[in-house]
Amino acid sequence: MPSMIAQTKPEFIRQPGVIAGVAAGMARDFQLDVVLVRIVWIAAFCLGVGILAYALCWIAFPKASDSDAGQHKRISGVCLEVAKRSGQPVGVIRLAALCLLLASGGSAIIGYVLAMLILPSPAVK
Repeated sequence: MPSMIAQTKPEFIRQPGVIAGVAAGMARDFQLDVVLVRIVWIAAFCLGVGILAYALCWIAFPKASDSDAGQHKRISGVCLEVAKRSGQPVGVIRLAALCLLLASGGSAIIGYVLAMLILPSPAVK
């Protein structure tokens, strides 16, 4: 039996009173109370890693409205194509790409450009 976590697609939800909806999206996807998720984010902010992690999630995960419409392409569609081929949610692929870019000091952009040239462009509807 597949786990519920493996079936979710990370995305953020825009709701009144929140910054970007990252906590609400995570709470929904992992079936947790949104207050608990927000407390964890506040603790992460206090530890100094929350701002970067929150910003990366905000950039990587699609909005719920974009997810429903299938509007996942951000720059050139590389992460979208990798997500389709790997069967992983596009937000997870984007988050991994952003982390790799930061960890490599920016040199991972060369791999992104190569992937952009090698992978076929996603069909535009």
